[in-house]
Amino acid sequence: MISTSTVQGRRLARRSTTATVIAFVCVAAFTLGVAQPASATVYRYNVISKSATLHVTGTIFASCKITSAGGSCGISKGKSVTRTLGTSLGATRADVAVGLSISSADSETTTVGCDSPKLRAGQIWHARALGTRFTYKVQKQQAYKPRVGPTRWKTVGTSSQLQAYDPSANGISCGL
Repeated sequence: MISTSTVQGRRLARRSTTATVIAFVCVAAFTLGVAQPASATVYRYNVISKSATLHVTGTIFASCKITSAGGSCGISKGKSVTRTLGTSLGATRADVAVGLSISSADSETTTVGCDSPKLRAGQIWHARALGTRFTYKVQKQQAYKPRVGPTRWKTVGTSSQLQAYDPSANGISCGL
């Protein structure tokens, strides 16, 4: 015959096991239901609200001065023209360039040149960049990895309006 204390002991053991299982299920459900930040903070940058204006005349990158009346001069190809990219919120030039689908290099080398007409002494012939001006904003997003499912992204910042200038390799603007 089984004693009363043995029966009560078995009941307590079952209750303890049941309570442990319930506690485990509750903790697991809470943990799986809440998005957890990634162990190492991961950010990505998106270029948003972008617009482009083509054939914009940029800064002067080469000049020549006429020293005698009726002279002319030429600006040869192979000149370096500066590419500008506005960044913000920790985004790099490469992040912005990818978003705009342009090169992240600091400059572009021209493949064209130009010759001046006959000018008066003292006049200066200038070559200016010709390219595309972009306006845009940079959006910074942080990765969150839930225990189950794909990584999720939360926007943590958006920059003010930024600008970039992408010079054309095969287009320049020449004049006085």
